[in-house]
Amino acid sequence: MNFDTLNEYLTAAHVTVMLCRAHADQFDLDQESSSDIEFRISQHISELEDLRNQVLTRNVSNRRAAPSGGGQILPMRLNQAEAGRTPNLPSTM
Repeated sequence: MNFDTLNEYLTAAHVTVMLCRAHADQFDLDQESSSDIEFRISQHISELEDLRNQVLTRNVSNRRAAPSGGGQILPMRLNQAEAGRTPNLPSTM
């Protein structure tokens, strides 16, 4: 897998998370649903940590810098989206 493909996958995942965050105040979850969602979020975090570790350990010798410009994955603040407002999404979607 190359940088561009991985970047596309991570961008799609990030957009999905930001959409969930943008509408978090509208969730109507009972205790069981809330617990299920919390578990799933923990699983996703664990998978992302494993992915980060794989990237770091497998690519130490041939690490490639992110291209300048539009190919970078830029961090977003989790509270960027205001209530009832969808966050700005990448234009490549």
